[in-house]
Amino acid sequence: KLILTIAVLLAAATAPQRTHSQDQQATIKIVAPGSVRASVDHVEVRIDVENARNLAGFQFVLSVDSELLRPVSAEKTSFLTESGREILCPGPTIEPAAIRYTCVTLRDSPPGVDGSGTLAIVTLKPLAKGTSPLTLSRVKLAHPDGSELPSLTVDDKLKVGGSSGWGTSQRVMLAAAAAVLLLLLLGAFVWRRRKRLARQDQSSFTNDVT
Repeated sequence: KLILTIAVLLAAATAPQRTHSQDQQATIKIVAPGSVRASVDHVEVRIDVENARNLAGFQFVLSVDSELLRPVSAEKTSFLTESGREILCPGPTIEPAAIRYTCVTLRDSPPGVDGSGTLAIVTLKPLAKGTSPLTLSRVKLAHPDGSELPSLTVDDKLKVGGSSGWGTSQRVMLAAAAAVLLLLLLGAFVWRRRKRLARQDQSSFTNDVT
């Protein structure tokens, strides 16, 4: 009876822990570069997930400022397949200011993936200078049985045309190169002047002798 009682208590203690592990809240977030030049052809933005538990599918809508950015495409990664599941991702739905993307994996087993990784790569085309918000909506993370994994979202922003592309180290190197070039030019000028003065002195000395 003592062994049976211990077994029942252990089962009761471990069952809530397994449920909590599956339902633990995940985070889905946008990861964008700080800024890009308006002249670049495209910019890639990652859609990452953190703290995923038994994840088998997702959907999201990424919205942008249509005057500054234009959604171009969305591509899956191999993250959902890391537990051995097969992935199916229909083509994205693209609008002037938003892109919707969905990926699912097939069958009830094996289990979904755990951990953190990149769900998708979204490509945007810069159109004009300014700062565009990048906003996630209609987000859903799903377990293999179709139940929802609770999640929160983290948005981002992208500055277009705000950077000249020169970093601090590059500006320092350019200034140093300019200083060296100036010294070389000054040295060449002094050397030529001294050589010309030497020739004049020699000519004056010859005239005095004659």
